[in-house]
Amino acid sequence: MTFNLAKILQNKREFRQRLAARPIAEKLAMLDALRERALAIRPKRPASAVGVLREQPPSYRGQGANTE
Repeated sequence: MTFNLAKILQNKREFRQRLAARPIAEKLAMLDALRERALAIRPKRPASAVGVLREQPPSYRGQGANTE
């Protein structure tokens, strides 16, 4: 298998130009579809963890030691 970097870069430029030429509503619809796909394939979290922020308490060095 061989890779032609110049051809890959040219194809990438052409793709970006075609994408830039699309109407904004179409771009937003694509973003919505990508978001839905990402949500569908990500691992599920347990219901108890949804919307909960958990922080670890700080670890204090020398806790209980004389700091004078």
